[in-house]
Amino acid sequence: MSHAASTPHPTGLYLRNLSRGSMTAADGDGGFLWIIDSLPDLEHKWPRIVAGRPDFIKIILIHSEEFARRRTDTAFFNWRGLDPALVPEVVRRAHAAGLRVTAHVETAADFHAALAGGVDEINHIPGFRGDEHVQFTERHRYEVTEADAKLAAARGVWVVTTLGGIADVATNGPDSARRRQADALFTRNLRMLRDAGVHLAVGSDAYRDDSVGEATYLATLAVLTPLELLRMWSEATPRAIFPTRRVGCLTDGCEASLLVLAADPGADFSATRRIALRMKDGRLLP
Repeated sequence: MSHAASTPHPTGLYLRNLSRGSMTAADGDGGFLWIIDSLPDLEHKWPRIVAGRPDFIKIILIHSEEFARRRTDTAFFNWRGLDPALVPEVVRRAHAAGLRVTAHVETAADFHAALAGGVDEINHIPGFRGDEHVQFTERHRYEVTEADAKLAAARGVWVVTTLGGIADVATNGPDSARRRQADALFTRNLRMLRDAGVHLAVGSDAYRDDSVGEATYLATLAVLTPLELLRMWSEATPRAIFPTRRVGCLTDGCEASLLVLAADPGADFSATRRIALRMKDGRLLP
């Protein structure tokens, strides 16, 4: 759910898929995404949104501290989102319909706006991809404040990491300075959230990949111990995705889906790649 600034995020993704033939015009506003311009617009479209029986509502916040500047400036194609003033209204309606709300964020201001609006989950730790030029030159804009970290913890808000994309940038390559800036920012924010007791989940921002690369990158930051990261990945993350199911646990009544590893990942996190046995819903897999 984004703002009707003609080209809000994720319009770029929609247009790429439209050009490739994997989406149609029907997948635009009111299909793949809903563009919300104002409170009356939200009120008008909301019955159709809930009629689609969504599993949850996702809102898009992108540099919300510059919302007024970005809303009509074509220089920010795909780099603008919902009016932060509308977040509480979306959340109120979603919760009344029994739906959770998750927020895409880019900056610390977006993170704060999502919390202030009452969302249940935040996708992306601020700064996960830098600015629209993929740079980290204004680090302060992406630094989660201690107050917001504590507020997220107090409210039980889940935060999904999505930091691992930077691993594609070599630490000793031509863009190594950007890699070092990103690693330092991500380490700082991850530690801030961990120390505050925020519910963290492992998640990748790569459409065609799973979370293995994300977890592997998080391990290199050394903010979490191997055991902490393992529990975050195998216990906390499934519960964040499926809050009504008994998953990510090994007690009576839990779903019997598990992996057996050939070595102790608490001692060496790379052991998570050495899978000796797979079970899904109580059935062994090849």
